[in-house]
Amino acid sequence: MSALANADFDRATGQTIYGWQAVHQSVRELILTSFGDRVMREHYGSIIPAFLGRNVTADVLERMATVLGAATDVFEPRFAITNITFTQVAATGRIGMRVMGEYRPYALSGDDTTASTETFELDL
Repeated sequence: MSALANADFDRATGQTIYGWQAVHQSVRELILTSFGDRVMREHYGSIIPAFLGRNVTADVLERMATVLGAATDVFEPRFAITNITFTQVAATGRIGMRVMGEYRPYALSGDDTTASTETFELDL
């Protein structure tokens, strides 16, 4: 399979991005998209944005982690989350998390072989 299977346009620059960089952008967009935001794909997204602005409790953080895992399982099989660590929970409502998982570049074709373990930070 060619690298084009994991190609996208960088949302900030418009340049073509490939591989893990494209999948990372896809996961980030998935997390930050509410259900119903996309006109032709109303079922796409997560409920993570609904948690923003709420009082942050251990229960809310646990739900966020669960929702994040479920959303990537359904909508982005090229990244399988293995660990989520909350790195910051501030009184201002700022939440930071470190997400670790398996990058599976050919998962859309049914091949769940892991190419690498990847980690990224996300600030909400």
